[in-house]
Amino acid sequence: MGPAKTRELFSLRELDLTSLAQGFAAQLAAHFLLALALFSVGVGARGVDWAAGRGAGTAADPRRARDDAWAALLRARWLEDPRLKSHLAAAKLPPPKEPRRLAYASPGGATLHGEVFVSPDLEARKGALPGVVLFHTAAGPRDLFLSWKAEVLAARGCCVLVADLFGDANGDGWDGAWAAAPRAQLRDPAVLLDRAVAAVTALRALEPVDGSKCACLGWCLGGRAAAALAAASPEGLKAAVSFHGVFDAAVVEAAAAGRRDAPSCALLILSGSDDPFVPDLDGAVAALAAAGVPYETHVYGGAKHGFTNPAQALNDNAAFAYDDKAATGAWALAEGALVAALG
Repeated sequence: MGPAKTRELFSLRELDLTSLAQGFAAQLAAHFLLALALFSVGVGARGVDWAAGRGAGTAADPRRARDDAWAALLRARWLEDPRLKSHLAAAKLPPPKEPRRLAYASPGGATLHGEVFVSPDLEARKGALPGVVLFHTAAGPRDLFLSWKAEVLAARGCCVLVADLFGDANGDGWDGAWAAAPRAQLRDPAVLLDRAVAAVTALRALEPVDGSKCACLGWCLGGRAAAALAAASPEGLKAAVSFHGVFDAAVVEAAAAGRRDAPSCALLILSGSDDPFVPDLDGAVAALAAAGVPYETHVYGGAKHGFTNPAQALNDNAAFAYDDKAATGAWALAEGALVAALG
């Protein structure tokens, strides 16, 4: 990725009036997309059809969203995603089918529950596809947002594993009381790295995957896992991307301490300037530099936590907000990093 650099790409804080207008526009867009999603239920266009509603929270129908409105908004954006359409058209591929569930274990003994996304036209190609792991937020691995992003990457010809850091098969992570225990466990950098490495190992073992061409993307808590993996540089991992990741110097230092060779994985950090959950990005970046990890940082002016997820337009917590311009730019940078690293 070249030398480290930090850029503030744009600012949304010039006028209070501008902020108010953007907030109104975001709410208006959310209501429009919700109506569109409700209208389009049953359209048999793509894999999104298997993911209707928020889910029942069972093994057969995991919960995948905060509520039905959250799910409907994400389904609408998924259905209309221009990148997904262009990738499918360019590659002349059919839409990825419903994901295959994959149970795997971490070296520390945790039983984890992933989902594999791959185009049906490509899954028989042994050892031919680049592999990508997606790491979830604090809401857990069963998440429509992650399924959408997995399908976009599968449309680019990747084999994608939506990883599990919680041990959550049913979408229980959406219940804050249930999620409190696994979140607490993952504060231990050793536990986090154990489960993150397990995901990379499981990905590389998948039949279609070229184990020498792998990458990971993580959001929020998942960005913490991505940063740890970049510092640890396990075999086969060439690139890592953190979207509004909540990592710090301690995570980087702990992961780098166990590394035997020079780091081989570059980290792309995509963060918002107004994210209260990332209090010391400078300290984390200093730890990356000290550990010799190649990195690049982009800070989006005015962007808050969760800025990549359109459903954050429905979040009443002032610390969270969707930012369409920042989200679009961040995803383009992430895809560019994957192309550069994986070919």
